[in-house]
Amino acid sequence: MKLPKLLAIVLVGLVAAIRFDSNFAADPPTLLEAPVRGTITPVRDTAVVRATEKTTPSIVNLAVSEKTGKSTSWGTGIIVHESGLLITAHHVVATARRIKATLDDGTSLDALLVAALPAEDIALLRLATDKKLTPMMWGHSSEARLGETVLAIGNSFGRGTTVTQGILSQKRGLVELVDGQKFADLLQSDASLHVGMSGGPLVNLDGQMIGLNLFVRSDEYDIAYALATDKMKASVTKLLAEAARP
Repeated sequence: MKLPKLLAIVLVGLVAAIRFDSNFAADPPTLLEAPVRGTITPVRDTAVVRATEKTTPSIVNLAVSEKTGKSTSWGTGIIVHESGLLITAHHVVATARRIKATLDDGTSLDALLVAALPAEDIALLRLATDKKLTPMMWGHSSEARLGETVLAIGNSFGRGTTVTQGILSQKRGLVELVDGQKFADLLQSDASLHVGMSGGPLVNLDGQMIGLNLFVRSDEYDIAYALATDKMKASVTKLLAEAARP
């Protein structure tokens, strides 16, 4: 008795499937994986990678509980002294009720606002720690060159340290915000500056901070502004002196 042609085809297919399943179970396929080298290859060991690894130990991610309501905002801080002093943008902590800081190694600490220069949008915080921390290396913004690669590093949307890349596109003498506030000696770049990255550094490929990231104007597209280090060094030195007073 001959089987109908369609039934015969189905039976042949079932036999083939059973054989395939048996072979699969006996010798399952494996993924093609690169060998574990333990070191980064030269092609991946770029200036961007090296600058990032050099600077991120000095980055602090901030979570700010506001005085009014239960809302939390985010920002970034930069360690400027091994004792636990750090700077950030003043607008990040201006209305803070409590500031929680997360170090690069994941340690969570309380931070206290100890001094500020609101007109320059700079604030100095102190971390509650006895541990020696890694301060940021300051570069000279006057030596920054138009067109050179720069990195913006910060606490993007409160999700942790994030790195974006761009070029230094202009050195601005004066920038006025929509609300009328004016800033002088700003560095302009197209490195993306997300919510939570204010107060973080703008760094060059030598891993040196050349600016303090402040804002993106609401009426401009993809243009970020940072306060030049040469402009702010005297101000930060003044704040450090205030923090040292008994």
